[in-house]
Amino acid sequence: MGKMLLLLLTVGALPAVALAGNELFDTAGEAVRYGLRGQRVDILAVREGEVSATVAPALTTAPKRRRPFVPENFATLEPQPLAEIEPAAGGAPKKKEGDGHGGGAAKEGEAAKPAAVPKITIGGKEVLTRTEQLAKDRAETTPEQLQGPEWQMLLDQRFNIIPYAHSPSKGENGAPIQVVIFEDVGCSKCHETLGRIDAALHDFVSQTQVLSIYAASNASGVAGSEGNQAAFYGKVAGRMQKYWDFRATMIESKPTTSEGLFDALIKSGLRERDVRSLMMTDARRFYRELDADTLLARTFAAGGDMPVVFVNGIRVGSGGIPLEKLSDVLAYVSARIERGLAEPGP
Repeated sequence: MGKMLLLLLTVGALPAVALAGNELFDTAGEAVRYGLRGQRVDILAVREGEVSATVAPALTTAPKRRRPFVPENFATLEPQPLAEIEPAAGGAPKKKEGDGHGGGAAKEGEAAKPAAVPKITIGGKEVLTRTEQLAKDRAETTPEQLQGPEWQMLLDQRFNIIPYAHSPSKGENGAPIQVVIFEDVGCSKCHETLGRIDAALHDFVSQTQVLSIYAASNASGVAGSEGNQAAFYGKVAGRMQKYWDFRATMIESKPTTSEGLFDALIKSGLRERDVRSLMMTDARRFYRELDADTLLARTFAAGGDMPVVFVNGIRVGSGGIPLEKLSDVLAYVSARIERGLAEPGP
């Protein structure tokens, strides 16, 4: 048992050396440990073409394992109650059975109260949970006129409106507040409402980009022989970058005849010669733009009572928050932007 067997193995570049039915691969300069039927092979030296190793014989019997101690009367032993731990001096009294963070044990048929979230303060300020922080931000940015679940649902509902490139716009591109107005400048009964919309936007002019999309109103006042003549003239004015001037003239003068509409177009700063030239060359294009605007208005259910305003996707007007609260909606969106709060997606 105590004797060691010295082996001399001859290896070439990458020969296979058979050891008790197993194969051993080795190269010169590399140490190898290889099990031989439970025996240990220790490589003593590796020379060019030779490997010297000693092989220890395997153990013939396995060492005995000690059996765990089991008392003779184990089957008759009675379970012992655990010792109670008394509270430290000044500590809280022992709670009643079933007591938790929420109070005493739940009565039969009642659900146990959830554990209260512990309050944490850092630097004298209480750390709020995410839910508490969202509620706090909402309460501090929402005007009093929009407090309430019915308004909050409409504030959170956003529409993703992508206007066409031909839609007239004013304000800086990429402004934080995008205002889309579905309107009919030919609706004489809508002009007063358009004036109130402009007044509400005036206080946020540095933050807004305003876009106009034509949408026929049920209360339209003027219609020409080729559809809505006022809307057509609006396209002519928009091509010459004079749409907002034409719109302001329409709101102020409130024309009701075709001649009055044409006069409003000229008063907006366009030359009559240029107007007639555009009407001859681009009339078909203008009508296609009006058709596209009408389709977009129908997509967002904006047809009918005009105007309808979307403030960063929040619908204000028919089917949404009343137009009388447009200033409050603008203040709400502006306050959230100033705080860097994320806006709900469409």
